[in-house]
Amino acid sequence: MSAPAERAAVPGSYRPALRAGVLVGGPLYDGPATVHLVKDTGTGHAFKVGPREAFLLARMDGTRALDDLGTEYAAAHGKRLGEAQWRQLLAPARWPGRPVHPRRRPRGPPGSPRRRTPRAGR
Repeated sequence: MSAPAERAAVPGSYRPALRAGVLVGGPLYDGPATVHLVKDTGTGHAFKVGPREAFLLARMDGTRALDDLGTEYAAAHGKRLGEAQWRQLLAPARWPGRPVHPRRRPRGPPGSPRRRTPRAGR
């Protein structure tokens, strides 16, 4: 039996590149955690990633093959990514329109009143 297309091996010669207008910011503190903001200037969407994801995203410029990225990652972080981790990182569903705070409702401008949504049964 052959594996489904989504489970096919990611070729090491693949050269991933972020879309034009996607920016990876420098390190910021979010409480005790260090995060990086990734912003799509075309849509205005932004989201947070950890330092390891930012390390890889910042290098996805279309000039480096996955094998090269894997070698750089291993040198910097002491371990190589497996096939499952590469597939997860490169999955298109992971990135489009992901908000900064996925569990929070968007807020209005500072000083604006917060609206509460009534709960069912109240």
